[in-house]
Amino acid sequence: MDIKGLNLPFKLSITTETEQWRAETFWDKEPETLKWINQFNNTGLFVDIGANIGLYSLYAAAKHPDLTIISIEPQLENYISLCLNVYRNNYYNIIPHYLAVGDTDELSIFTQQYNVAGATGGFFCSPNDKDNIRDFKKHWYSRLILQRRLDSLFSLLFGGRHTYLKIDTDANEKKIINGANNFIKKTTEILIEVNNENRQYIITQIKEKGFTEHDLNWISPHSRQRRNRENSKVENIIFKKI
Repeated sequence: MDIKGLNLPFKLSITTETEQWRAETFWDKEPETLKWINQFNNTGLFVDIGANIGLYSLYAAAKHPDLTIISIEPQLENYISLCLNVYRNNYYNIIPHYLAVGDTDELSIFTQQYNVAGATGGFFCSPNDKDNIRDFKKHWYSRLILQRRLDSLFSLLFGGRHTYLKIDTDANEKKIINGANNFIKKTTEILIEVNNENRQYIITQIKEKGFTEHDLNWISPHSRQRRNRENSKVENIIFKKI
């Protein structure tokens, strides 16, 4: 679907202003992510954690028809939109999953501030975490969701494949890294969003597993430049196996 001349390489369901904004900013929002996806091995595995409505999964499917894509999204409205977009494009190589990825295997509480497709800002915790549960009162609503570690979710990895991992989960990245020790060791490349609080921890953990920073971290334009102008404290960092 060509939305206002954007020449998107896939059809997209637009039901909210946030989805419209995501479509309109697709080509400029994260140029390093698009370049990263462009160089995927066509028969590899792409695990997209925090897929939202599926833009980067859809783009990967359009660029690499034989790529296997696992798209994971814990916000229900986003997940429904993700599934609709997969079905509209007949991308049978995208497998959507409705769950939270973290550092434990349990039933968790997920809460979000905005209950519209395309929104971000959700977080999750254990039902026994009373400190975080008190914070839920500041949000609109919560729901139970299954939380899984990557190490248990993919205990039998798709052997021999190039595996690409994208993690963009609104400051939940540290939990995901802590639950993915074995999975990361078998991964080819990783793109992860970090902030000032978790940046050094995540960089150290990933490099200790045999990775170095990717050349795409220093391209221009890069989303880092836009975020600096917006005074944002988050940044995408890409790693590749040494």
